[in-house]
Amino acid sequence: MADLQDYADFNNSFIAWVKDEIKAGKTADQAAMEYKVPPQFESKGFSAPTGGLFGGIKGNITTAYNELGKK
Repeated sequence: MADLQDYADFNNSFIAWVKDEIKAGKTADQAAMEYKVPPQFESKGFSAPTGGLFGGIKGNITTAYNELGKK
């Protein structure tokens, strides 16, 4: 159960970060170049995916931008 909570917390943190990037006027590409996994999640084994499933971190950020209504 704790792992599930960590995953939910990571995703909430990620979406909050994406919203901040959108408010700052950055494109998904700019945001993707700057993303770093917060230390509290990195220490739990989370990492920014590269390539692969859903296009890695760039794909995840692009999806978040699209779902939040910003292209």
